[in-house]
Amino acid sequence: MKKTYIGRVLVYEMQRCGLTQSALADRATIPQPTISQIIATDVRIAPTSLNALTHCWPTPDANGRVLIAHLRDEINRAGHDPENSIDIRWPNGDRAKTTSARSLEVVRRHLSDPDVAALIHSLATLLKRAEKKEKEVSETHPTPLHQP
Repeated sequence: MKKTYIGRVLVYEMQRCGLTQSALADRATIPQPTISQIIATDVRIAPTSLNALTHCWPTPDANGRVLIAHLRDEINRAGHDPENSIDIRWPNGDRAKTTSARSLEVVRRHLSDPDVAALIHSLATLLKRAEKKEKEVSETHPTPLHQP
């Protein structure tokens, strides 16, 4: 099974809405086997199916995430890295110049990707535990203010 951006986003959106593949197929008025094929394989989506899948969700954001996932897959099929194919800019238009600024902007833009969100959540949990442990250590072994 090849994981595509659109396949991951469809699964994510179905989980968010509590939909099965059959229920999504009914909402989008496309056959359930087509939904299954889109999720499980790297298949080109027919324009009518893409139109249905980008207009069947309850929020514009969800519809947009599906469309963006499809575009990322197409950029990848064209032989480009979908993460680095465009100039990264902050919302105010300034260019992200440093590596850390570019990384933060990439993370910000892709938080809606379920894989990215899960990774960030696991990292945040790990960092929170480290901060808690560090605080516990500093409370039990305070650093002296003045050293002789």
